[in-house]
Order: sequence, then structure tokens, then C-alpha cells
Amino acid sequence: MVLVGWPMINAYSTTHRSSQQLRDGVYISMPAGFAFNRYSSLVSGKLVKLAGMNPRKATVGEMDRRDPRFVHTAFFTEKGYPVLTWRVALSLLATPEEEAQAKQSEESLRALAKAWSCNHCHDFLEASEAESQTFILEHLRSRHGIAAPKILRDYFLNERCRHTYEVPSEIAIPDRNMELFKCKCTRCHQAVVEKRRFTAEGIQEHFAWVYNRDPVLGVDFVVSRTAMLME
Repeated sequence: MVLVGWPMINAYSTTHRSSQQLRDGVYISMPAGFAFNRYSSLVSGKLVKLAGMNPRKATVGEMDRRDPRFVHTAFFTEKGYPVLTWRVALSLLATPEEEAQAKQSEESLRALAKAWSCNHCHDFLEASEAESQTFILEHLRSRHGIAAPKILRDYFLNERCRHTYEVPSEIAIPDRNMELFKCKCTRCHQAVVEKRRFTAEGIQEHFAWVYNRDPVLGVDFVVSRTAMLME
């Protein structure tokens, strides 16, 4: 499991501590049993950069507020492909269209996620006992008499349930006969472009987000004779 940021690390208790080298000559005391994941750190830096932020300066909180979505092109299924939050993403930044669709579907998924805990009692602190946000809000009203609870002060997202809360949403693959999806990016990684097509508007948004410029037909993208095929 990859723990992102101190809030998640602090959610997992340990009685032992160890010295971890932060950089040359600088050591910090950390809970034992945790190790710095260099690969995940490199991937995180790429995700931060794709989201338009500085990997050397961006914080976990800033990425949470930016709240980008990423597409993992290696997991196409017969239903579609997953669009992930930045904490669980591994590869490509989602287009604005995909991000909007993903966030819309996430609302219903997150409303049911048992990942919330009360900040006034111990009833839902364990990961196995966490409840949905709606349940916790009702608990605060009926048990603690709080009619207008505030996040962090009265209730919080249990970091040990973060992966339950940030489940990937899926976007259906366009119908194989849909003539709109014909634009193929020639700048992205080959494994990605072979499985992904854009509308004319989508290719413009893709280049604006990923490459910060307008694409040139025949140089940056081509138009296929047929729509996207998912064999």
C-alpha cells in the first residue's frame, strides 16, 4: 500500500521509530515499518507535472485542491476504461471531458463509500467501522446534537479508508461505429495512442492540457478513416 502524505502515515499506528535520510546529511525520525517508495515518488512527480504544477514545490494538499483525473490506458475492459484520482493514478492525464464525466459519476460512488468517521466519539474510528458521509452526518445530528457539522471539526475522511473513497470511475468506450472519434494523437506514447481516439474538439483539449498548445493536423495528430476499434 502506498501512503500519500503525513495524514495517511499518521493514520497507521506503530510503536517503533527509525531514522530516515531525507537528503544528504539530513535525517528525520519516522515510524518504523514504513519505507520511502522511490518509484511511487517518481510517478507522483510526473503526475504533479501533468497537472500543471511544480513537482518540487507542490504539496499533497495543493494536489487535493487541484483534484485532477488521470486515465490508465492499460486497463481497458469490455465496459470501458478507468479514470483515477491523482492518488491512485499511474499514467495519463484525463481530458477535460473525461474529468467532468468521472467527477459526476464519483459523486454517487463517494456518497456510499464507508470512509468517514466522527470526531466526537470513538464509534467509527476503526477502518472496519467507518461509515458513509450521510450516515455520519445523521449520527452527528441525532447523537451529538450537531445540526450543521463541519468537516475536520466534527467529522473527517478516515485516511485508512482512502482507497475505498477514491475508487476509480469508468467511462464507457465509444461505440465502434461512432464516427466522431477519429482523431489519433501522434505525440503520446505508442501504447497509449493505439487504444485512444478523440473527437475534433477532444484533440484540441488534449493538447491544451498535456502540451499547452494547439495541435497541427498531420504533425501532432491524424484523422483515421474509421472510428476507434476496441478488439
